[in-house]
Amino acid sequence: MMKVTDYFIKTIWGGNNFGWRWIPSIGRSGGLILIWDEDILNLEDEQIGNHSISVQFGNIDDNFKWGLTNAYAPNESTGRKNFWKELDNVRNWWAGAWVVTGDFNSIRNQGEILINQEDAEEITNYSMAS
Repeated sequence: MMKVTDYFIKTIWGGNNFGWRWIPSIGRSGGLILIWDEDILNLEDEQIGNHSISVQFGNIDDNFKWGLTNAYAPNESTGRKNFWKELDNVRNWWAGAWVVTGDFNSIRNQGEILINQEDAEEITNYSMAS
């Protein structure tokens, strides 16, 4: 597991005025990092989960409030079910505009890829509940 430092983030970001959050990988999967420009965004609140980093921002120029989640779902079914519960908790925490990005390791319908029916149902169930 790599240790993330301000110096490391600065080498990626290239500037000095940034904020960041991270969660380490488990083995070779699942590590997440979220970096933002503090000249543009003000961090209002955060929620760090096992498989997601969620933040609430206020835009510096107009103070518009919005949420951002960076997520990485586990490959195995039980872990993904826990991931969807985690994401649902974030949705309940933040009712405003919300951007969700990442790797969900799920599909919405069988036409996207050939997998078993259980995997396709997971994201459909979440989409229908939203």
